[in-house]
Amino acid sequence: MPGTTIINSQSSHSYSPAASRRVKKIYRLNLDEDTALKGLQRPPKPVTRSATRRGEGLTKESPTAQALPPQAGTIKNIKPPVVKNVQSDYFLREPARLPTRGKVHKVLRFISRVNREQEFAVFYNIGQAEYNLLLRNIEELPQKPRLAYYANQRKLVIEMPGDIHETIVNIIRSGIEDVATAFQRLIPRWLILCHSHPNVNIITQNLTFIPDFVHAINSCTDPPHKTHPVFCEVGSSQSETDLLQRMRDVVSAYPDAVLIIMGLIKETPPYGSPAIQSQAWQTLGQESSVRSQVDFLSMRTGARSLDRPTKVVVGGHCWCEVSAVSFQVWIRGNAAIDIDTQDPQLTARGTLFPHETMDNVTTMIERGLSLMRDRYVDISLIADPHANLDALRAAQVTLPFDWNTITYTFTYSTQDMAYGRYVAWYRDTVKGANQQVLVNDGPAMYTRSRTSGRPSRGRGGGLPRRGRKK
Repeated sequence: MPGTTIINSQSSHSYSPAASRRVKKIYRLNLDEDTALKGLQRPPKPVTRSATRRGEGLTKESPTAQALPPQAGTIKNIKPPVVKNVQSDYFLREPARLPTRGKVHKVLRFISRVNREQEFAVFYNIGQAEYNLLLRNIEELPQKPRLAYYANQRKLVIEMPGDIHETIVNIIRSGIEDVATAFQRLIPRWLILCHSHPNVNIITQNLTFIPDFVHAINSCTDPPHKTHPVFCEVGSSQSETDLLQRMRDVVSAYPDAVLIIMGLIKETPPYGSPAIQSQAWQTLGQESSVRSQVDFLSMRTGARSLDRPTKVVVGGHCWCEVSAVSFQVWIRGNAAIDIDTQDPQLTARGTLFPHETMDNVTTMIERGLSLMRDRYVDISLIADPHANLDALRAAQVTLPFDWNTITYTFTYSTQDMAYGRYVAWYRDTVKGANQQVLVNDGPAMYTRSRTSGRPSRGRGGGLPRRGRKK
């Protein structure tokens, strides 16, 4: 073809007219034929990113791997999921690998946010596959959330447990474990195994969730028989209506439960970061470094107490105020637990704070633990029908923890929570170490940066993320 270079054949070569003139000129310089041929070759073009993605320009000499020829019937240019290393400023302690787009990314960004004003969020249109992916990614996060997934509604509810929540749950769980240990000592040999699980994924017909803890009993048989006699769930940001519905789902999936404990922590008014130009902003926000916890709490104003939680006010701003802590308990009668029952023999309500009225709740928990003892007997007899369990049957059960201990302990948990919120606010809002983002652009909750007053330019009218170049 005219104007093209012909592939060489042994010792002779043919060129275009322009190439022939260049060869004659090179020969006049007394260069050999191989050198002349090299002078005709154009320098190779650099391999661009777009060419690499298309599989173009890749040779054995290229720094990237040799591209495979496309096979018949295959789809080309399939991009793998984008995953990036997220720096530690997104997290409290360590980096993790997270999806960088999609609904799961939005959920994880909410979970990993440092300066948190809301401990509770609802996300919609979350499919089962996305929920499973979320469970795998959560294992890499330093702070584990409490999840409730409603598959039929494609709804995901997230609650981030705080210091007060963890204080109450840890004391109750430790008490249940002490009772379980005492029961096992009354069993002649290893007939059962019992565990109090803080991170068990409970699956019901319409709900998948992780309660604060579940007490489970296994018989040492093949196959083992398992029962879940005790459930405990403490909500710190959710409504009582949501918690009650969750307990109904638990009973429908685990009708063998004999004791359910539900706690509710209320913080009124809900926590909010200091506003711009507020007293806290003009004092704490102008300091060059974060105060230590002792220095921060030494600035408290208002009432203080060593044995009861009080409002934590520093710099004219309320960093934490617990208004009420209440409990409701259910036990099993002749049938499965009825969450809607008003029978005083099967349920009891009480307030721990600000005024303690927990006598009925204490009595109901002791009756529920007696029923748990009977379950220990039943499961042990499955393993050995002839076991001597008279000592276990006669064991008396009392409340394994003190309500005053819980109140005394979360007195200091409120101060820890207040200081943690101050540190997160200072590092995130004042110094800009992290970025606030939209939590969800659907019908769920959304937040925005308190320091950004620029108009919306994002897609769909979303608010601009602070730090993004315009």
